[in-house]
Amino acid sequence: METALSSLLATISSNPLWRKLPNVRQVARCHPVPLIAAFGNFSAFEHERLQNLATLLDEATEHYRYIDYQDAEQLTERLALRLRQRFSREELSSFHFATIPRGGHIVLGMLAYALDLRPDQLRDIGTLRSERPSAPIVIVDDCAISGLRLQQYLKHAGKHQVVFASLLAPEGFREALMSREARVIDCLSAEVLRDLGPRRYGEGYAEWCSQQQSRTGEQGYWIGVVAYFAFAWSEPDSKFWNADARRFEAGWHLMPSHLCLKRRIAAETLRCEPAVAGIEGNVMLLPNCPGPIRPADRVLWAEIDSAVAVARMPEDSGHTAPCFRLEGSAAEMWRYVLEHGTLEAAEAALLERYDIAPSTLGHDLAVFVAELEKNGLLIYR
Repeated sequence: METALSSLLATISSNPLWRKLPNVRQVARCHPVPLIAAFGNFSAFEHERLQNLATLLDEATEHYRYIDYQDAEQLTERLALRLRQRFSREELSSFHFATIPRGGHIVLGMLAYALDLRPDQLRDIGTLRSERPSAPIVIVDDCAISGLRLQQYLKHAGKHQVVFASLLAPEGFREALMSREARVIDCLSAEVLRDLGPRRYGEGYAEWCSQQQSRTGEQGYWIGVVAYFAFAWSEPDSKFWNADARRFEAGWHLMPSHLCLKRRIAAETLRCEPAVAGIEGNVMLLPNCPGPIRPADRVLWAEIDSAVAVARMPEDSGHTAPCFRLEGSAAEMWRYVLEHGTLEAAEAALLERYDIAPSTLGHDLAVFVAELEKNGLLIYR
């Protein structure tokens, strides 16, 4: 669990979006339940961006899907089978095949072997546009979600008829595409992705779809929410609506860099950029505190300047919770109590550092622990 949470912390902090939050602390805790949070003073937009991250993490935890190269090969073979079932051998041998870069290149490379395509069938869609239509073009990509990139590439297909083929596409995408594009003969995918929109928005899903439609206009074909997935070579870009700026903003990436080529290159590039003030050291996996005095099960804390921010995370992510700021002697008591686990050990350590009467310190420390226990921040057993 510690390895997984450390990897997640590193993944989030390697996002360019995290670099735009230089005064934020990212903390996580493994035991007794895994928790992760960001501490800081947020603008409305920053809060919305972090809420978008929380939603992605919540859904990815339950619906995570990673497609490595072996999985991709199996999906490509399934896609080849779908194409052979839909079209005859003669038809497939007459088709041109082009890609949507860059994931499409990887898929078409495998698909060319699975279908035994001739080299002359592999074409550039830009050059095909100027040619007189002679056979349909199969446009290949690794996935489709909204279909925006496909829509852009269809503009380069001229008057050619088109078949769209991808490893993954959401349910309803085929119907949405073919209802808008008369020249698309068919839309085939190796696997259909479930729409998580109804789960995320419940009864408000139809209204959300309507809002998204008004925002996107004619851009793309499909509106919905797919389960989180990533390929070994790339992670699909996500976006969310910035209500203040009234535009879509780039979303977060969740794939660890060691599992994704594109993320690995991006992370290396980010590390080569000048460090942003306040970023280094602002990511922390909190230690396990065995007690008998220990933080309550859902409590997280972060060092901010010389103070300590402490919050008990709610069970329901839609609820809020107060955040306490401990300063001066209160912050020191918190640190020593967690480090030593007992009143006696914490008191002895504090007496070595501060010139104070033992009776006074013992009383103040006991009151401090009792007050935090009353507020659900500490457990004393």
